[in-house]
Amino acid sequence: MEAMKIYREKNEYKEAAARARRKEILREGQRIFSTETFQRGQTQIHHRGTTVANHTLEVTDWALRITDALEKKGIRVNREEVLLSALCHDLGIVGRDEKFSNTLQCWLQHPKDSVEIAEDLYPDITDHMKKVIGRHMWPATPMWPTSREGWILDLADTIASMNDFFRPHHEHVLGDMPISALFS
Repeated sequence: MEAMKIYREKNEYKEAAARARRKEILREGQRIFSTETFQRGQTQIHHRGTTVANHTLEVTDWALRITDALEKKGIRVNREEVLLSALCHDLGIVGRDEKFSNTLQCWLQHPKDSVEIAEDLYPDITDHMKKVIGRHMWPATPMWPTSREGWILDLADTIASMNDFFRPHHEHVLGDMPISALFS
């Protein structure tokens, strides 16, 4: 009986944490969600069966989960830079088929394009945040992350990408809620 109580409490805690992350993403992401680029990302296929927008939201959720885990261990992380970098990291991939002639060019160029779009959205963006966004494709590109925030984004992008490849499209969720529900 005690084990069931602990299990329920743990699930309630996880659900509350997922709701808090969703609220934070929605609150902080409004400037990005309203852009034409993000709107186009809701229909552009990315990886296997997801969209750029869904992938971005899942990366952001994973980045915040990793940040939360590190902060629990007493490791300081700039949460705002992690959040905004995750939301901006693939904006430069929108329009991929028109912009890039091959996958390698896309891997190398879209992080730079994402930085440019982030600069337009956030004129006071820090050089650090530009570096976090611009280096999120390691090890596919030779530019590795140079900060905690950069490694968090790189790892979150890798986890979300693996999920994109191994999970059917209809199962994409943010916490316990289908990502599509964010925009309905």
